[in-house]
Amino acid sequence: MSEPFAIRRATTRDIETLVELRLALQSGNSDGIEVDWAAAGEACRRYFAETLPREVFVVFVAEAEGRVVATSGVSFVSRPPGSTSFLQCEGYVTNVYTVPEWRGRGVATALMNATIEYAQQRGARLVYLHTSDAGRSVYEQLGFAQYPRYMERRL
Repeated sequence: MSEPFAIRRATTRDIETLVELRLALQSGNSDGIEVDWAAAGEACRRYFAETLPREVFVVFVAEAEGRVVATSGVSFVSRPPGSTSFLQCEGYVTNVYTVPEWRGRGVATALMNATIEYAQQRGARLVYLHTSDAGRSVYEQLGFAQYPRYMERRL
């Protein structure tokens, strides 16, 4: 039996849907902060219009029942060569979101597999991401591991 959804690369024709799903993802992560959703939507629209054609940010979508039900994206970072590897391309996975009624059906796993395969084809030596507690088990099952040495500073 085939999967009840299909995975494909997003194109600029998908921008409005990508914006809608991005805002849905962010609304669950806003932690009560006041957000100008119209401005956020416009910023997302500009970002996708600029990055999708140049493959700076590559997005995969899952389609089911005639609509996009999930998304996953990857952008690439080039780092200087290190002592153990001269190929230093890394993929940063973001924008992973599945509409609530399609969660638990393997959609995120299928999207992540497509994203990982694409990153390998682009020469990435690793992929990394930030996760929510709800998504952690999906990523662990795909072989992702937590690394505590990561730090960040907001600018």
